[in-house]
Amino acid sequence: MSQRVVRGQTTKAVLGLARLAAGRRTAHDPHVPFHVRLRFGPPPSPAITGTWDSEATAERKFRGFIGRYGSRADVRIELLEETADGQLIVVRRWTKDHGEETRPRS
Repeated sequence: MSQRVVRGQTTKAVLGLARLAAGRRTAHDPHVPFHVRLRFGPPPSPAITGTWDSEATAERKFRGFIGRYGSRADVRIELLEETADGQLIVVRRWTKDHGEETRPRS
């Protein structure tokens, strides 16, 4: 099982997230992970990424990052949804220059 560090605490990835990271997500998996990525600079700059099963929680984290870091010119904040095949789809994006951009869901 993989581990990640969140605010100085080590937490174990549970509920099938290890399978997701390995690309072995199944159609029976009830979890649709949401990711929030905070990047200081354009890709491929280093990024901080958090993952949640709850879209509401990921949305709160996304908004919190905007409040804390959104005024910096070099910051990019993204809310991403992971598809069943492991692809990451940008749902919302924030930059100081463009504000919030929302992508329509298919």
